Amino acid sequence: MSEFLQYLPQVNQVKNAAGLIGLNSVQVITELLQQIGDNTVDSPQHLLVDGEEDLLAVILILLAPLNSAVYYGQPMRALWK
Repeated sequence: MSEFLQYLPQVNQVKNAAGLIGLNSVQVITELLQQIGDNTVDSPQHLLVDGEEDLLAVILILLAPLNSAVYYGQPMRALWK
């Protein structure tokens, strides 16, 4: 995994327990989306989840601005848009 991460310009990490949407995870997603909305970041943002990530995709899709692209998947396995 570390070999893959070195090619990403900006990686934000969060831990999330299985079957839950952690408050810290929601806060990190909200902050990232706020930075994107404020144009305070100039590169694509990546969120690396240690643990259960599937429910976080739902939160990201619900909170993201209209016309946003959300890519979900596992490195070297599959990717969905």
